[in-house]
Amino acid sequence: MTFTRSRPGGGDWRPVIAGCERWKARHDERAAAGPGLLPMLCYQDGKRFLREAEFEPTMFLEAVQMEETGRLDEAVAIYEGILKQDPSHAPSAINLGTIFYHRHEFERAEALYRSASEADPHYALAFFDLGNVLDELRRMPEAIEAYQAAIRLAPRYADAHYNLALAYERQGEHRKALKHWMQYARLDTTGPWHNHARLQIRKILDREHLKIVYRAAVQA
Repeated sequence: MTFTRSRPGGGDWRPVIAGCERWKARHDERAAAGPGLLPMLCYQDGKRFLREAEFEPTMFLEAVQMEETGRLDEAVAIYEGILKQDPSHAPSAINLGTIFYHRHEFERAEALYRSASEADPHYALAFFDLGNVLDELRRMPEAIEAYQAAIRLAPRYADAHYNLALAYERQGEHRKALKHWMQYARLDTTGPWHNHARLQIRKILDREHLKIVYRAAVQA
């Protein structure tokens, strides 16, 4: 899914961050659910990647424009050309992986997200996207590790907490899921999925008889 947000301080940051506004959560209807921390991280990373690029930065901006206008085959060709010149260019790997992700070519997307996370081990979005594609492939233990890595890098990354909570639920690890539902509910107090997170919290608390723990956590 696509998130279009204003960069803090105003201005259009989309051409710079190279599609970092795409935060793929499990459900497409979660549009605009995440708070504004990660876009700024992506904006800063985008500037750094363009500054350090080993290719002509206009190539990358052209590919982003191709994506924005639906000319995906042309965007793929440009991204692939960039990665031949500079295999460590993580934003190109992420954007190309995202195209394949939406085409349900999950193995190709996984390879690109792994490449991005290896090229820049501090790039939280790469690990988040990797977690999403591993989830689609039903490789839940690996997806959990990827979401955990994203959260270590960006502890206030709400969507990573949300997806990690879902992953733990799928594994039947409800108490672990509870921690991340609560984190998500604290971080995203107005988004459309805040109420869903609170509902999941109540279900787990009732199931696990943890109402006192919940009250203490809410007051903390």
